[in-house]
Amino acid sequence: MSGWRNCAAPSRAAGWTSCGCCSRCTSLCAGRTGGCRGEHESTMLEFQTMSGLGKIVARVLSCPIRAAVGLRMLDGHRGMEVASHLKGRLGSAMRKHLLRKMGAQIGRNAYIAGGCEFWFEDAGLLKIGESTQVDRDCRFGELMPCKYEVEIGDHARLFDGLRFGAYAGPIRIGERSRLNFFGVYRGPVTVGNDVEIAHHCVIVGAGRDFEDVEKPLLEGNVPTKPVVIGDSVWIGSNVTIVPGITIGEHAVVGANSVVTRDIPSYCVAAGCPARVIKRYDFDKKEWIRVITENKQS
Repeated sequence: MSGWRNCAAPSRAAGWTSCGCCSRCTSLCAGRTGGCRGEHESTMLEFQTMSGLGKIVARVLSCPIRAAVGLRMLDGHRGMEVASHLKGRLGSAMRKHLLRKMGAQIGRNAYIAGGCEFWFEDAGLLKIGESTQVDRDCRFGELMPCKYEVEIGDHARLFDGLRFGAYAGPIRIGERSRLNFFGVYRGPVTVGNDVEIAHHCVIVGAGRDFEDVEKPLLEGNVPTKPVVIGDSVWIGSNVTIVPGITIGEHAVVGANSVVTRDIPSYCVAAGCPARVIKRYDFDKKEWIRVITENKQS
């Protein structure tokens, strides 16, 4: 199977079990877990080795030493399945280690929460910057494996449940930008620096080809028109941005808007379809309402 992926679903039920290592690991655990107390939360998972020589049963304990040893025994693909169950900084460290092992570029002090899924044709297409935080259940590879680069800048934050589809074009998120819960991003999409995008937004740079009506829809081409969002843009919740849109720097898009035309810099737009309702006047140093006449048909 082409691509590489981490499956978040557990293969066995998690429970509490005796670690059976009190006599051997107390000194190793001391100072990290407060000493081995005889019980650890564990997950039993069975894996088929890459060479097909049999099954490896890996017991991943809350003890950092045993967890590290267990994960290093596995290849990157299988290890990600185990690492998805580890919590906190330990789990993040293991996930980063395995992603790097498969070829991804992960910056220093980045944090990757559990439950995230990575589906790429080439692991080297994933780049996550320094001190960037990826929260739970983010999925890279929404409908099919990512064929293009997904690059997240330094000090950015991706909140829970985001979906990234880079099968028709790249996705680039700038430094210090914040993408809130349950958004959908389909490349080609470029988001600038210091951008705030609220929850449940849909930003797509690819659509469907309706030119040949005799051909089944899903067999048609996927035309792409890049979406470009400038620096310091604020986009409200439940906004949809269609392919081919450019939003200038320091612009604001109101909640529940559908953006079907470009929005200039230093403007406020809202509505369905979104229209400019305010512009910033640098001489007066204030936002000025734009007067528009309603066209009557």
